[in-house]
Amino acid sequence: MKKKVLSLFLVLAMCLGLKVPVLADTVDSVWNGDFSVLFTVTSNFHPEWGLYDDQYSIQTITGYSGTDTDIVLPSVDADGEPIQAVNDNAFQDKTNLTSVTIPSSITSIGQNAFAGCTSLTNVTMTDSILKMGFATFSNCSNLSNITLSSSLTDIAQSAFFYCTQLSSIVIPNGVTSIGNSAFWGCSNLASITIPASVTSIEYGAFMQCSSLTDVYYTGTADQWAAISINNDQNYNDAILTANIHFGAEAPSQPEPSGTAFADVAADAYYADAVEWAVAQNITSGTGGNNFSPDAICSKAEIITFLWRAAGSPEPQNTSVFSDVAADAYYAKATAWAAEQGMAEGDTFAPDVPCSRLMAVEFMWKQAGSPDAANASFTDVSSDAVNWAVVQGVTSGTGGNSFSPDVTCTRAQIVSFLFRAFA
Repeated sequence: MKKKVLSLFLVLAMCLGLKVPVLADTVDSVWNGDFSVLFTVTSNFHPEWGLYDDQYSIQTITGYSGTDTDIVLPSVDADGEPIQAVNDNAFQDKTNLTSVTIPSSITSIGQNAFAGCTSLTNVTMTDSILKMGFATFSNCSNLSNITLSSSLTDIAQSAFFYCTQLSSIVIPNGVTSIGNSAFWGCSNLASITIPASVTSIEYGAFMQCSSLTDVYYTGTADQWAAISINNDQNYNDAILTANIHFGAEAPSQPEPSGTAFADVAADAYYADAVEWAVAQNITSGTGGNNFSPDAICSKAEIITFLWRAAGSPEPQNTSVFSDVAADAYYAKATAWAAEQGMAEGDTFAPDVPCSRLMAVEFMWKQAGSPDAANASFTDVSSDAVNWAVVQGVTSGTGGNSFSPDVTCTRAQIVSFLFRAFA
């Protein structure tokens, strides 16, 4: 209630043309499982990021009290509101963390958010990330696997300071600057891909990168020469003395399939399903040779999987739901789902986690909503569930229960699809 009152006050003030006071970053911090989520109301939330010019409230993850080493950040808070940012210092010095998956609801990561996570080896992020703050992953001395969001426009100061196990990285197209000390101390960094969009490389960005031998630059020699490279005190010698491969992308890697994913064991129950899903172009993983089988699957992801399984048909109209941007990766999939009668209403809620009931309802509707014998679960009565049982998609969770509200992981979803459509 406090959240709604504060938001309504700010909206009303704006509509009446009143001066909106600068409120302190506030209040209403709650625990969502092991994650602390802060409801922040302010007229100046991280203005330097330029992300929330017209937004006066935001949900941010501010801390973690759990003991798991491989974590998936929540996409919604306890009230079902989307979480949009990882706050400053949220996971700083959590030395037990080894792997982090960041959901598509999150658009920004604050300064020092994962600094000092010395056991962190793998970070999975989607292309929703627009901004990473100062020293986001600094001193993550075991970080070796990260695929950066294609929506980034800069690599912030000290972003990967002393990430000594980082051996290669691809800077996304669209990035214009590589900040001060961004890769300082990355002593094992041997290769980097830099897009032609980069116009400046700041002081000490590649200081102590003694292993850097190859730069794959997507532009021309003239474009490279036009980049402003601050080599004061010779602190960027590493980038200037490396072999520059002009007009080149990073050396291509073979597409993973099935158990070729580093995080899909050959004997995992979902291994065959993953192999099938890759072969059918339903998914290619989450980057860095990972599938992220334990990551929670969102509505956007499952509807995209189903759309691809149907052959990625072109919808007649992509502007269907008010909360689906026209350039979202799932825009065509959600529009197709609306045309197929699989989704309806003004909004789609793409970041909401997909539940077991939601999954089988989508699949059942895609199959034409056929009748099936009653499965007689004690906790649900649904034609979609009946069909899923008859089709061998799932037999429930034991004890004559279906557990309709339990959220699904990516591994579970591709297993459902494999059993239904393979």
